[in-house]
Parts: sequence; structure tokens; C-alpha cells
Amino acid sequence: MKQSGFWFLLWMSVCCDVPTYCWHDLDNSEYDCWPLDRPNEYNMIDCGGLEMAWVVRPPETVKSGEVFSVTYSITARDSFYKWAIENSIFTHSSIVDAEAARTFCEHHDCPANWKDADGDNCCIHHANIHSCPMGYMTSESICGPWIPDDGKIFTHTISTSGKMTQTNWSAKVVLVHPGLTSLIAHIRVGRMQVALEAKSTVLPAVDQEARMTMGSIMSVLVGNSDSNTSCVTALSSYTGQQGTRKILFTCTGIYDGRTVAIKRIQTKSFSLSKTIRQEVKQVRELDHPNLCKFIGGCVEVPNVAIVTEYCPKGSLNDVLLNEEIPLNWGFRDDGAEPLSTYQQRLLEVYMPPEFQNSNMEPTLAGDVFSYSIILLEIATRNDPVPAEESNLECAWCPPLPELISSKADNTCPCPADYVELIRRCRSHNPTHRPTFEQIKKFVHRINPIKVSPVDMMMNLMEKYSKHLEVLVAERTQDLMHEKQKTDRLLYSMLPKQVADDLRQGKPLQAQSYVSATVFFSDIVGFTQLSSSSTPYQVVDFLNKLYTTFDDIIDNHDVYKVETIGDAYMVVSGVPRENGILHASEIASMALDLVGVCRTFRIPHKPNTQLQIRAGIHSGPVVAGVVGTKMPRYCLFGDTVNTASRMESNSLALKIQCSSSTFYLLEEIGGYVLECRGTLQVKGKGDMVTYWLEGKKMSLICKDVSSDAKTSKNVTMEKEKEPEAYSSVPGFVSEDLLLDPA
Repeated sequence: MKQSGFWFLLWMSVCCDVPTYCWHDLDNSEYDCWPLDRPNEYNMIDCGGLEMAWVVRPPETVKSGEVFSVTYSITARDSFYKWAIENSIFTHSSIVDAEAARTFCEHHDCPANWKDADGDNCCIHHANIHSCPMGYMTSESICGPWIPDDGKIFTHTISTSGKMTQTNWSAKVVLVHPGLTSLIAHIRVGRMQVALEAKSTVLPAVDQEARMTMGSIMSVLVGNSDSNTSCVTALSSYTGQQGTRKILFTCTGIYDGRTVAIKRIQTKSFSLSKTIRQEVKQVRELDHPNLCKFIGGCVEVPNVAIVTEYCPKGSLNDVLLNEEIPLNWGFRDDGAEPLSTYQQRLLEVYMPPEFQNSNMEPTLAGDVFSYSIILLEIATRNDPVPAEESNLECAWCPPLPELISSKADNTCPCPADYVELIRRCRSHNPTHRPTFEQIKKFVHRINPIKVSPVDMMMNLMEKYSKHLEVLVAERTQDLMHEKQKTDRLLYSMLPKQVADDLRQGKPLQAQSYVSATVFFSDIVGFTQLSSSSTPYQVVDFLNKLYTTFDDIIDNHDVYKVETIGDAYMVVSGVPRENGILHASEIASMALDLVGVCRTFRIPHKPNTQLQIRAGIHSGPVVAGVVGTKMPRYCLFGDTVNTASRMESNSLALKIQCSSSTFYLLEEIGGYVLECRGTLQVKGKGDMVTYWLEGKKMSLICKDVSSDAKTSKNVTMEKEKEPEAYSSVPGFVSEDLLLDPA
């Protein structure tokens, strides 16, 4: 028992009975429930047995920019699913009863990406940690992510989704705005949302000595607190059901998730003088196990109050009323309070029937009867006094428990024997009750585990340790899978080496390449096609076409630079250099792309022939990453412009290449090219260009090294007759070729 002796006041930013910023004060708990549609402080709903609680609370104080972790639990009692069906919480059409709701919440897997999760395909389809700096609130309203004020609501964690069986949810949080901050764990289940709140004081990172001395009373008793009777505040987070044994010995409230004691001061005025401020500072620095710690106060008249640490053992008067605490006569006090209705009923339940109407001295047989009630509580883990006991007779006795046999560690090994022991211990005839020695032997006999509690605890710790190892392994595997997904996405946007350097924070320098081949293509008549199609049809068409192209270019040593509208740009020799083979890689790819267009069908215009024109050019380029927001790997140089001119001057289903590409392909060998002639090219003047027609069926292919100085002849044999290749895109029969001699 602690007593302070100091009566000081502390100015607080949020006071007792005035409207507060703390949304959870509205119904006596740290968490509340609202409908998804238009939630506010007036339309809260009953959570129906869905509960949230902090497992690892946010710290009371944290430095700006410091990372910390929080964990909160989400659990649903059996009654929740029945309540959810009655109140149409779930939107999925197949959920018609409580069992279907439970199956959906506990067994139905959510989408891998939380953005795809909603009430139709996921139980907890949104879970997040929001923060709301109180200094940004400009009006007295609910501080929550769904009702923003003129200030800003700050979100610090990535949303997730999952099943009800996950129970514990964790997130890493970083707070940057100094001052009192409300942290809100927010989830959505079907058509309802639940929010759990705590508060942290953010200290400025630059000033290690700065401390926020202002507190916040979350709730206080509205009424006269001078009474000596025990009370539960109207706005307290204590939500024990009627009949609970937890007793609050004074007016209490909730400060930062802790139960605190509140002492109301009856005064008509108050001035926070310099002397009081100094005294408050001194009292707050006092910290001793025998002193009741001073927390703060409220200075707004008429709600002047002192907030101190709550002493769970109560006052001296409460100790005197507790018969279990032995006291010498030097500590005795005549003051006594009458028993409450619950305490009286509890006393009647524990009292043996032979003592109901007499003043008999306690007996061992009577203690055995009382011990039977303890045995019943151990078996059921419930209060022996029901919530509705007004109509019960004085001699009422709790019914025998219905225990189920199971091999689980937390179930009774011998249900029938255990129930028989309770029945014998509470026999109405005291002589029929066993002795405590007999009870001890009986319990030892039915207990299958003949080890000490310490050994059992060690076994449990070992099992828990193994479970944690498995859990860590699973989480590590999940992390690796997520990293692989991230890597695949990143490598699809940037070259692997460039992406790795960018992720490691290395400076990215532009790099020049002596020789590379650039490919451009666009769709003939795309403007007319777009004007006769809806935007959705155009997007669907381009997505299907370029997905087909992407699958094809994976078979070649090329890198897709970008797509802009209907334009498609690919390069070879960048960023991985491959000698002069970049020309043949682009040429083979171009023939494949033009070939697939002959059989490609536009989804919304299946009878329209898709036609593209293509152009390729070889030469030096410079490549580098541009920008930090959505960085892009871009090519620069005259080679890019010339390749674009080759495409814009090409024809439908034709591939035009420049002289530089022609000479490289001739050196490599195996390709059919036809001279188009001299072409007037904008910005370039007269250029001799060529049509890339296809590949030779039987050819002498050169294996060109990176320096193009050595080669060897490899004869490619025909495996099929010429007519078998007549339908293969990009191939030309040798009979149609001119004799080079």
C-alpha cells in the first residue's frame, strides 16, 4: 500500500470533463468499432465479441525518427460470428450462418497483395498503424484515420491483410513530429472497422534534454469523488462484467493505457504559479517503491484534479476490510464497509450449507466444501457467481462442470474422476466429504504427469522455443519469397546490375557503348484504330500485344528500354556487351515480332489485320538512369534518333535497317537483306537503306567472337523439307535467293 502525502497540480493539455481528442474515451475501452460508411463519434457499433489489445505497446516516450515495433492482438469470441450474421457484417454471398462466417475468417486465405483484399475475399482485409500528432488537430474532433481534421493524419506502416487465426499483428513505426501523438491500430472486417489506441510523446531528436511535461487524462469520474466507497469511472477502460472479482478502490481513469487514481479538488479558482511548477517538477522526480508516484493533474475549473499512481491494494480502509491480510492490533481500525451484493453472493457460494443459518466455528469439512468451489473454478476458469443471480435461492450451488476427455495438455486427463471429486467435496453431509490428505492423494493419482511444476514449466518453455524456431523459419522463408517478388519486379524495370547498384546506394554514372543495335516499331494506323475504340479497348489491346512481344524478346539477348503509346523500343549490346552479335540478336527478334503480327488478333476487332513497321540501326550510344522518382534506364545519342527514322520511314510489316546494321549482318551471315535504295532521311540527308527479309534455310554461319577477328564455319543441316518451313515467319527458301556468284 502506497500513500503520497503530496498534493500538487500539473497543467495538462487535455482535461477531464471537456470534449477530448481521444476517440477511445467514447465507450470505456481502448478500442471501438464503427461502420465502414460515414463513421463518426455518434454512430459507433457494438463490437459483438471482436477484441483488440496491445501485446507490445508503443513506448511512452520516443525520440523523433527512432524506429520501434508494436504488436497488437485481434481475437473473436464465439459470439462474434453469430452477431456478425445478425448485423450483416460480412458481404460474401456464401456466408449465411455463424459457422460459415467462422470458416471464412479462420480458413479462407487472403490475396497475396493486400491491395486486392476486400470484404468479399478476406476476413481482415486492412490492417495498419496510423499516427495522429495532437498538435496538428485544429478542432475538437475524433482523432482517427477516417475523419481527418484541418491538420494531417499521418500513416507510418504498410497495410496488411490476413485471417483471424493470425491473432498477433506487428508493425514498425517511425514518429517524426514532436509532441503528444495518438497511435491507432486500425483494421477492417467486412462492413465494420475497429481501432485500438495508445499515446506516445515524441521528443525532439536535436534536444536530448527536452521533455514533454504535459500529460493527458483519458478519463475521470464525472461526479463527487469524496466518497470512500469503491467506484469505477464512467469513462474508464475497465470493462469487467458484473460479478468480476477485480475491484477498483478509488475513482480511476486511463492514462496512456494504465489505470490511474484521480482525486478531485473542490475549488472555484486555480492559478498555476511558478512555485507550484517548481513543486510539481520536484514531485515528478520522486520515485520510490513506498511512495505513490505523482503523474499529473488537471487545472481547468471546475475539473481540478490530481492524478497519481493507482494502488491496487487500496487504501488503509480497504486493507482493514481484507480478512486475508493479518494485522497487529497496532494497525487495527474500527471502520468497516458493508459487503456489496456480489461479495455477499460470493460468500454464500463458498459457505458450506451447515453454516448458512448458524454461527458455527470453522471446520476442516467446511474448508473442503469451499475447496470444491476452487476445484470447479480451476476446471472451468469461470467465476462461480453468475452475472444474473437475482432470482437464485440462498442455498444455490454452482452446477458441476461438463469436461471433455482429450489428449491435449490443457484438458482434464480424467474428467469423470475430477467431477466425482468435486461432488464428494461439496456433499451436504460433512462426514461424507474427504479430507485434504485424501484429496491430495486422489489428485496425484489422476494426474498423468508425475513431474514438478518447474519441470512442466521448462517443458513448456522448450516447446515454445521450438515453436518460435519454426515460426522464425517460416517468416524467413516468407521474407525470401517476398524479396524474390520484389527483385523480379525491380529487374523487370531496370537492368540487374543497375538495379543492384541503385539499391545499394552506389552513385550511378552514365556509360558509353562503342557499338549497339537499337530497334523501334509502331503500329500502322494506330490513330484511326484508337478513334474507333474505347480507351479500355485500346489499353487491353496494347497490353495483350506487348505482353506477346515481351514473351518473344526473352528468347534473345536484348533489353527492352520502354514502350510509349504504340511505340516499342529494344536494344542489344546494352547494358551487357556482346561484341557485334547485337545486330543478329535484334534482327532475329525483329523477324519474330513481325512474324507474330501476321497471326495476332486484335481483341475487339478480330477481323482487322495488325500491321507494324520496324526499323533498326547500329552505332555508339550512351546509357544511364534518369530521375530518382520512378527512375528510367534511357539511351542517348544519334544512333537512337537514326533508328527512330528507320522505323518512321518503314512500311507495314517491313523491317528497314541502315547500312551500318547491314554490314554487321553481312559479316555475321545467315540473313536475307534487299537493298531499298537511297532514301531522303530527315536530319540525316541521303541514306542507303535495306529491307530485312528473313533468314536463310541452309547457310554458312559464322561464330563471331567479341573482337570480330576470329570465326569458324558451322554448317547447319536441313532437318525438314523446304515446304515444311513455308509457314515459318521470317524464313526464306534457298530456291528464292540469288546465287551470290
